[in-house]
Amino acid sequence: MSLFSKPKAVLWPKSDSVQVYLDRSDNNTFSLDINLWKPRTEEELKQLGDYYRQNHINQISVLLPDDIIVTKSFIYDSKISKVDPTEIASLAKSQVNFDIKPELIEYSLSYKDDKTLIRSTIIDSVPYNILVENLTKLGLSIEGYWNVSSSIANIVATFK
Repeated sequence: MSLFSKPKAVLWPKSDSVQVYLDRSDNNTFSLDINLWKPRTEEELKQLGDYYRQNHINQISVLLPDDIIVTKSFIYDSKISKVDPTEIASLAKSQVNFDIKPELIEYSLSYKDDKTLIRSTIIDSVPYNILVENLTKLGLSIEGYWNVSSSIANIVATFK
């Protein structure tokens, strides 16, 4: 799925601002000085909410910094059809700088020969929960979350 597949809007929350990118040719960017990584009141979110309503946007994709959403891969020397997220958390705990919540792990399995590649996406629950709470106050539906580096790599890969 591409970033602009359905919602046609991408939100990139940074440390002291937020960037919004729209899939259109004119007026396709919006920037606001607000930190969505801290709890915000509905009043503090009003300007961002007004922007979304004025542009008839209710569904977005969200770019997350690489220290909040981490992609890790692991190889099993056998074919497996399922893996417990707590096992992935155990494998990844020394490779991330936050406590891993198994319920915030997504993974996919790929097979080659008699091996299994586990590609996992692990989200830092503390900043993630604050961000989700702020976005919920805006009434936005989240199409998905992507880390910045993977998104840039995917975009660059589309150029020939």
